[in-house]
Parts: sequence; C-alpha cells; structure tokens
Amino acid sequence: MAATFTTFTNKTILITGASAGIGKALALQLSKAKNTLLLVGRNELALANLKKEIELKVSFPMTITVKDVDALIKNEEYQNQSLLAMYI
Repeated sequence: MAATFTTFTNKTILITGASAGIGKALALQLSKAKNTLLLVGRNELALANLKKEIELKVSFPMTITVKDVDALIKNEEYQNQSLLAMYI
C-alpha cells in the first residue's frame, strides 16, 4: 500500500534537498495535495526541471530557490506563515 500525505493539504512546505532522491520524491507526492512548495537544493537546473514537471501535473503557486534555508525563512513573504519544514 502506498503512503499518502492527506494531512498535508493547503500547507506551505519547505523541502530541502529537493533536487534529487527522497526530497524530490516528497515534492512530487506533496504537490498532489495542493500545497505550496518551497523547494531548496544545490542543483538549480534539477530544481527548475522538477518545478516544470510538477507544473505540468498540477496548478498551484510554487517558489523555487537555491538560497540558504535561513535566508529563505527570513524572507518577508513567509515571515507570517507557519512553515512545515522537511529537512532531507
């Protein structure tokens, strides 16, 4: 039986290591539940490709960044939101 993330719906989720492996798999799975994903990783091209892959499947706001995680969290746009962080 495949695991589902039904409790993670309409959330803003920060996923580090999203350019490959478990982080990428989480991003793909969590994108199905209308979450806003903040994808962080060291490989900008892989993140851009992942963003395109997700956008072809679903329509929702997503931010892609390769900045330091601390810099992302300090971003004014996200200061008043509670982030569910998944550090991979």
